[in-house]
Amino acid sequence: MSVYLPKGANFWWYKFDYKKETYHQSSGCKNERNAKKVETAKRIEVAAEYAKNVLAMGKHPTRPKNFTIEQACSIYFNAKGYEATNATTFRTCN
Repeated sequence: MSVYLPKGANFWWYKFDYKKETYHQSSGCKNERNAKKVETAKRIEVAAEYAKNVLAMGKHPTRPKNFTIEQACSIYFNAKGYEATNATTFRTCN
């Protein structure tokens, strides 16, 4: 867990990485113990959202050993919230 009190700030902040994304925000708390609880809740929320997205794609959370460019692009763009009608659409998105 990474909570800290920035110099001159009234509220504790948290910062953590999950699946190569950084989450950095004020906890809105004036004491460290509560800030850690807020950070833990945010970590759970982020992990649950990731799991929901993985299940919505119908994919196992682990990367398949062999997959095509179309499959890789599909996984990437679906995770970012884009939808495509066919593989050709993904090939044009570099």
